[in-house]
Amino acid sequence: MPSPGNSSSPAPSIGLSIPGSQPGVPLETPFNYALATIDIVAEILGNTSAGAGNENPAAPEAAGGEFSGFIGGRVRLGASLVLSAGVGYDNNNATLLRVGVAVNF
Repeated sequence: MPSPGNSSSPAPSIGLSIPGSQPGVPLETPFNYALATIDIVAEILGNTSAGAGNENPAAPEAAGGEFSGFIGGRVRLGASLVLSAGVGYDNNNATLLRVGVAVNF
């Protein structure tokens, strides 16, 4: 999932919350702020069968055709380091967790 070749800058966010008023409770208007560099990512992955069909009993290590989808996020820690994690599901009814580290030299 990591893609260190793409650059993104931090996304600042500011705001004000207007609280409701209650008798006898003095409230001030709070100021909200955030700074994030988290990207939401999604992938669709697939491959074709290495044998004649989806499964090969004579060579179980030979992959059958597979299809899976992932959704996750990635965080850029500086210009050359990206951490990522995602969860996916495939056509074999397996839930998959992928964690990645990418270093751009």
